[in-house]
Amino acid sequence: MEREEEGGGPKAGQSARDNPNQDLVFHYSRERRLARASPAVRSLYEGEPRSRSLLRAIRANPSGLWVFFSILIVAAFMFVYASGNRRSGAPDLEGNALSLRALHFPGATHVLLGKKAAGEGGYTGPVDLALSAPRSENTPPIETRRVYFTGEAEEEFRFSLPFETTELLVVIRAGDTVRSFRVKAE
Repeated sequence: MEREEEGGGPKAGQSARDNPNQDLVFHYSRERRLARASPAVRSLYEGEPRSRSLLRAIRANPSGLWVFFSILIVAAFMFVYASGNRRSGAPDLEGNALSLRALHFPGATHVLLGKKAAGEGGYTGPVDLALSAPRSENTPPIETRRVYFTGEAEEEFRFSLPFETTELLVVIRAGDTVRSFRVKAE
């Protein structure tokens, strides 16, 4: 009876579940477990750990190789699409390809605007331009010009601006279409 009052170990026929106050003892020997393990498991615990690499993990099974090659193919398609879809230096305005250049001179900036009609459906009529240097403390006022696109296949317009700048902001309006560009002066 004293033993039950002290909260000692279980009596004969009792299990550890019947007496929750008893501490459980586990007998674990790593060496004994490794002695029964396969040689592949033993080699994992001996020597230096191998460094894991992404390429080794991908080559580990055929499905990893398929995933790797499909990622490469998708990346190649995206690169080809992006490089072929790059905007050319000739912006489009109502069916006309424009070329815009700015030439930097002391005290002035010269602008060359070229137009190539893409076909019979190119815009003809007045074209308004607003030209300015990037905003700063001493920004000159915005200069406006109006040119007329005719039915000619190629036209060139030249004009001079009364200010000196290395970069030019241009807004072009033809009919209902408005485009804006930033041009570096040469």
